Amino acid sequence: LRCPRPARAILVEHDVTFDLHRQMRRQARGWAKLPAALTEARWRRFELGHARRYDRVIAMSSDDRQRLVQAGLGADRIEVVENGVDLERFQSAGPAGSTELLFIGSFRHFPNILGFRFLVEKIWPTLRAACPELKLTVVAGADHQYYWRRHTGAPAPPQLPGMELLDFVEDVRPLYDRAGIVLAPLVVSAGTNIKVLEALAMERALVATTVGVAGLGLTVGEEVLVGDRADAFAAAVLHLLWNPQARTDLAAAGRAFVEARCGWDRLGRKLVAVWDRC
Repeated sequence: LRCPRPARAILVEHDVTFDLHRQMRRQARGWAKLPAALTEARWRRFELGHARRYDRVIAMSSDDRQRLVQAGLGADRIEVVENGVDLERFQSAGPAGSTELLFIGSFRHFPNILGFRFLVEKIWPTLRAACPELKLTVVAGADHQYYWRRHTGAPAPPQLPGMELLDFVEDVRPLYDRAGIVLAPLVVSAGTNIKVLEALAMERALVATTVGVAGLGLTVGEEVLVGDRADAFAAAVLHLLWNPQARTDLAAAGRAFVEARCGWDRLGRKLVAVWDRC
């Protein structure tokens, strides 16, 4: 008996994980560079070997598509269908009623721990010195204590004055409504961050690092403020805290951005077109 030709198969690359490990290798110091380089090489071999078995690969951004092409995957087999957000579910209940800060990042994903440490160790002291009553909410996700111990070796994440650390939250929309500014202080990241799209859809001002909004096509100064150094990040947050109109304008531009580019209807049509071409 002859086996029938297998159905065409599509692989969705939610992120390019070997690029995440490339970033971590570049940040490693001393002897730590060697295991980081080995991990990057193993992920590159695994991801590319797996991707070559599929008829099409869907990347989340043009940046990720370019990374896969540069790594040796055929350009004609890679499509781009961006991450999106439910614009009906995630929409603002009204203007922010406070200047509270919000960071959402499950500790299950190691880059969120690195971003949290960058925030509380390097940025938060400057913010609290300038605004002693400032409040910060961090959603660390389910079992965050376990993942903190696993990834850092420390018994528990720091509990700082003015900071509330939450476990799993079933519905984050009330936290967005309460917040005035959403933070994405990631120091390494891969793919595109859905939590950034949710913050924009909720019409909240966003301050991020370059990697925190990588691949999304946001215009710095119009839809997001960016600071890669701790002092620049803190300065961007303080600018929004002290300028309500700038906060409102940034939030409105962010909502307009996701409405134009990130709704499920638009992205669904792109996905169906990929299926048709296969």
